[in-house]
Parts: sequence; C-alpha cells; structure tokens
Amino acid sequence: MRFTKTACLLAQIKFNQVFLPLCLGGEANGGSPLIITRRWVRLIGRTLTLVANLATIVIAIVLVVAVKQQRFSPSAPTEPLARSAERTRATLKGTRVNLPGVDWSTNQQTMILALQTRCKFCAESAPFYKQVADKTSKQSALHLVAVFPQEADAAKAFLDSLGVSVRDIRQAPLNALGVSGTPTILLLDNTGLITEAWLGRLDPEREAEVLRQIP
Repeated sequence: MRFTKTACLLAQIKFNQVFLPLCLGGEANGGSPLIITRRWVRLIGRTLTLVANLATIVIAIVLVVAVKQQRFSPSAPTEPLARSAERTRATLKGTRVNLPGVDWSTNQQTMILALQTRCKFCAESAPFYKQVADKTSKQSALHLVAVFPQEADAAKAFLDSLGVSVRDIRQAPLNALGVSGTPTILLLDNTGLITEAWLGRLDPEREAEVLRQIP
C-alpha cells in the first residue's frame, strides 16, 4: 500500500486499548514514498504489548514497595501491629522453653533477652538493656540470659559495643525459644515456663513494666 505526501493520512491502530496515531505516507525531501505493510503494523503491535507489560511490572513493583514502606515505616499506623504483638505475647505465655545447658531450677526466675547482632531495634534499646543488666546484677533471685542465634563471641562483641554487660550469653535458634523476631524479652519461672513476654522495641511504659519484674 503506497502513500505519497499529498495522500498523508492519520490512522489509529487500536491495540490493547492503546491508540497509536500514524501518518501513513509522505515523501520527505523528494525521497521514496513510505510503504506500510501488515508486517510493519504487527511489529508495532508487538512493541506496544511489550511496553504495556513492562509498564504493568513497574507499577506492580512500585505498589509493593509503597505497601511495605507503609507497613514498616515508623509513621505507619501501629495499632494493628500492637494487636498482633499482644496475640503473640498471649501465645508465648504458658509455653515451656528448653534451652540446652540451662537448668531453670537453679534460679527462682530467669529473664531472657532474645537478640540478634544485626537487629536495629536491639541496638536502639541498649540504654534500657543497661538498666536491666544493672538491676539484675544486684540481686540473686532473677538470672539474666542473653540468647543470640549468632555465635557467643559475636554476641558478646555486640553487647560490649553497646555497653551492656550480661555474664550469661547463649547461642540458640530463636525458634528454640518460640520467638520469631527480635528484640524479645521472656520471663520464666523455675521450671522454664514463660510467665511474661515483651516483644519489639518497648515504649517507656513497657520498659517500666519489665523493670518492675526484677526484685
């Protein structure tokens, strides 16, 4: 199909609801007439499909990132997360913990700090952990244990860098404590039963609640 400059037409090819305006024809500067073929039209159609698919993928990625930022950003609503933490806390209470090498009966109570060396909220909670460590070191009724999934040497180096002194540091997977995230604080009786649990970085009210548990 041949179109000259005087017969230049504006066409619209509908493909996936996208209209492409084409000037079908025209001789520029005395050049050869433009020849429009079905193959050329199919090529344009495939190109449009590829562009549409890529645009869909990009939009999906942007939406996923936006949702994650909304979910985990400090400015995001915290009430649903708070309810989830309370449900987890209620589930943990009454669970018995078996930690290799630890005899719960040697102490009236044991407080476990479940931490990780790369945990941002663990590091941000360091001033509070200092208070916990200082208070537990002055009595014998409650024993403080720091449990990390990392090796004990790495865990000790992490605590030292924060200025937190814990004498008993253990390595164990978090699921051995029934814990899925850090930081988490567990209070156990002398049989290894969890009587209280606090999840995440605590607000001042929760911190005070933990400190009141230390005789």
